[in-house]
Amino acid sequence: MHPAPAPPAPAPPSLARARERGRRATEAAWDGVARAAAAIAYRLREPGDGTGPRPPVEHGASLAPTGDERSRLVALARGPLGMDDYGAPPIRSDLYALQPLFPFAHSAPWDSPEGVFVGYDAHTGEPVRHSGRAWFSAGTSGSATLVLGSKYAGKSALLKSYLVRAVAEHGFRAWVYDTRAVNYVERVDGVEREVSEGEFCALVREAGGSVHRFSSGGPLRLNLLDPRLFGARDAGGREGLVRSVLQFLAGRRLTPQEGFALRVRLARLLSAPHDDERAPTVVDLRAALLTAPADPAAPVPEEPTASTVTEGELFAWGRDLGLLLDRLVHGDLAGFVDGPTSDTVDLDADVVTWDLSEVASTHPDVVPVLMAASAALVLGSWTAPGKGWGVVVVDELWNAFRVPELGVVVQEVMKKARTLGVEFLGATQHLVDMLEGGSFVSDADIVVSFRQEPVNARVFGRHLGFSDVEVDALEQLGAHQAVWKVPGEPARAVQHVLHGCEQRIADTSQRLV
Repeated sequence: MHPAPAPPAPAPPSLARARERGRRATEAAWDGVARAAAAIAYRLREPGDGTGPRPPVEHGASLAPTGDERSRLVALARGPLGMDDYGAPPIRSDLYALQPLFPFAHSAPWDSPEGVFVGYDAHTGEPVRHSGRAWFSAGTSGSATLVLGSKYAGKSALLKSYLVRAVAEHGFRAWVYDTRAVNYVERVDGVEREVSEGEFCALVREAGGSVHRFSSGGPLRLNLLDPRLFGARDAGGREGLVRSVLQFLAGRRLTPQEGFALRVRLARLLSAPHDDERAPTVVDLRAALLTAPADPAAPVPEEPTASTVTEGELFAWGRDLGLLLDRLVHGDLAGFVDGPTSDTVDLDADVVTWDLSEVASTHPDVVPVLMAASAALVLGSWTAPGKGWGVVVVDELWNAFRVPELGVVVQEVMKKARTLGVEFLGATQHLVDMLEGGSFVSDADIVVSFRQEPVNARVFGRHLGFSDVEVDALEQLGAHQAVWKVPGEPARAVQHVLHGCEQRIADTSQRLV
């Protein structure tokens, strides 16, 4: 019997280390070449390159690309360098599971005719369409979409183009919260003037919508007791809104005695007849809370055990609430909710925007109050027969949830709005801006993330269920590239595309001219 051959002698440690260094150097070199080629390909395929602006679009007209634009977009999908993608970062993974190995694999295209076109799959070139209505039809909720990403990554461009396409091509109604100001020069009859307004305002006016601009000392008012809030029959919703506002102003929860006084005074106010047939306001509520009773010893009829609570006690319990409301009537937050809802408020337009850009810089504390109150109008204005599918767009979403008491109101309204065929798109720069402000992050059905800094990308992995491979990809995405996560679907890297007049009205450089 021949003896078994001796195993080959192991390579010296120094030689093994040299081979490993050589292998890593080779991989790094190829990665560098691939990334350089991808960068060149992306610059060659930059959306809008070589396409001149089109004239303003008439209200209701189609925003579909022209023939020349369509040919260019097809070329974009094919890829001039034969890479069949948009230069999305290469994906590398250990072989420990199929999902990390094929993080962007998919079986069915996201191309429902009910969806709004947003761009192309960065690896296959397939068109990608998205809308809550499309995902409802596919069996996925899809009513809430969270959009995140660093500055200049493309969040606002996605929101604006989605809004334009949803309204002009699919007949959606839109409701926009605009808290970021832009400055530009407008020329009228040869005279130039500087304009500062919300960045969605020019887009909304061009779409034939209505702009509601709040400013310090301006004429616009939004009544917190307007019967259109939460629907005319839901007085409890208005009581909850006022309670939330008072808790925000007080910096604490109301005591049981304060809550009882508020309920009784508000119920009396809403049921009392008014000579001018107008709805009561917080001015009236403040007066009711601060007016001493004629007979302090008289029992409160609203109390089941009438001998327990007197009108004097009711006044004492509600007096501090009246003093808190004084801040909205005569104090630093006056001039926004201290009167009837202005007649200029148009809730029937296809596109309604609430321009809070000036308020955000001068009176930041009133922003969440106005957002909560106007959000309550969604239920009253969109329940009317014949209203189409709706979309609510909120840029700088953290403003709505930075005050927990009022963020709960916004969140509750959004949950109820799902039954009305309303989808919600909220954008913020970082996920950490939202984690402590409200639970919208956990309620979001779909997550769209543009480029993220490493520290924020790691937060994604912990809170949104992104795999390590997807987290690595978030750090390397280019402009207008995003990773989309839909429940039950593999993640996709999507190249967002602007075409035609969208280059002008969805300008991320904020030159809205």
